[in-house]
Amino acid sequence: MEEHRMKKIIRFVICTVPLLFLSACGGKAIEVSIVDGHTTTIVEVSGGETVDEILTEAELSVEEKDSVSPSFDTAISDDGSVIIITRNCTVEVACDGGEAVTLELNGGTVADAIEKAGITLGEHDLLNHDTGMYLTDGLVIEYTHRVEVNLTVDGEKSLYITSAKNVGELLSECDIELGKDDRMNVAADAVLAENDSIIIERVNVKTVTEKETVAFATKTEYSSTLYQGQSSVKQQGISGEKEVTYEVTYVDNVEESRRQVKEVVTKEPVDEIILLGTKKKVSNGKTVVSREQVYDCDGSGHGYWIITYSDGTVSYEDF
Repeated sequence: MEEHRMKKIIRFVICTVPLLFLSACGGKAIEVSIVDGHTTTIVEVSGGETVDEILTEAELSVEEKDSVSPSFDTAISDDGSVIIITRNCTVEVACDGGEAVTLELNGGTVADAIEKAGITLGEHDLLNHDTGMYLTDGLVIEYTHRVEVNLTVDGEKSLYITSAKNVGELLSECDIELGKDDRMNVAADAVLAENDSIIIERVNVKTVTEKETVAFATKTEYSSTLYQGQSSVKQQGISGEKEVTYEVTYVDNVEESRRQVKEVVTKEPVDEIILLGTKKKVSNGKTVVSREQVYDCDGSGHGYWIITYSDGTVSYEDF
């Protein structure tokens, strides 16, 4: 706070030299502080002068809408008295670069103007003046609302303090571009709020061709030269090969899914053929006279054998 000290000046047109002496000697000199916003002026005056007289001698003008305490006609007799001038001020508050709001206040600080404008300051908000600064006529206060948000992109999480209004503005501010397949957990026009979490997933779709094995099939044939319970490999199975093309989706370089779009067999597999014996072992001198094969009607390839023995007996065996 600035302080100015000045000596009272006695007008010679009113007082003679003797009167000056008498006034100086007969009147009690006192100190009075004049507080005018952030400036304090200390003057020496004779006791009993009015506030109006003291302000005039201090060359401090007061406008019609300004207020003074105590009132102009109050006589000041006590040493250390204080006269307070509260200036009427017209100020402008511009919010986030928008249209300014004009306010009229009697004295006060930037904080008072912000409150009167209906603004609640957040932790990260900015002002172009300190909140404790005294208001002056014509002062322009610029207020910028900012929030702290979490932004995860390319697998990395970062904190940003931003004045962006929505997610899209934040991305522009951070020079982040979205690919046509990229995903975001919020809409681009979503309004930002304190501690919001924005997650961007980078999505890449690639075409991948891979070689794969084609399994061979196993088929069974029956042989009357082999006894029942016996088997042998008539033909060894050989696996084939194929080229399969997939559309693979990667999210942040990790495979999420794949879809087959094409398949080409480059080498046909060879079936494996197994022979199963149908010949029945003879006991007690009984021999097989004939074997008649009868197939089922369902086209499955299965059926049964009608076996006639040397002793006239007949048996049936499935195949």
